[in-house]
Amino acid sequence: MILLLVILFLIGKYQCDQNQKVDDFFSKVKRVEIVSYPSRTNWQEKDRFKTSELHLIIERISFKEKYIKDRIRLNEEQKNKLIDAFKEINLGIATQAACYEPRHLIVCFDENNKVYGYFELCIECGTYDSSKNMEGILNFSLEKGVEFEVLFKEFGIKHFTDNN
Repeated sequence: MILLLVILFLIGKYQCDQNQKVDDFFSKVKRVEIVSYPSRTNWQEKDRFKTSELHLIIERISFKEKYIKDRIRLNEEQKNKLIDAFKEINLGIATQAACYEPRHLIVCFDENNKVYGYFELCIECGTYDSSKNMEGILNFSLEKGVEFEVLFKEFGIKHFTDNN
């Protein structure tokens, strides 16, 4: 019984700490955009970039427009739903695969309209890349990817695979 109470306490503390990390990050975010695009393996060779270069491209907002399928600026209600999704932790199975062919990018802007943080995700394999200040605020996985796909569709994103 005591072990169960300790476990429940630790889970509650983890959830509280997680919520605080998310709140701290998003308190500095004034605008959020979600961008969808085809897998970079389908881009022309000269337009491809390494994942390690992603932060430079995002900070300069230099994605080639011809590759962008959807770009949605979230309203306040949508932003709050996204924040809630970041706060929901998965204490069960958290699966990841190794494909990493991301097609979605969450870009957060500060009050000066500068990129404050980003989170690029591959819904198909449950892996991601993020800015340093977003590391650790989302335990992303295949299971969480399903949740984000539903949320993105609700927001109006239509591109999820290179077949649609």
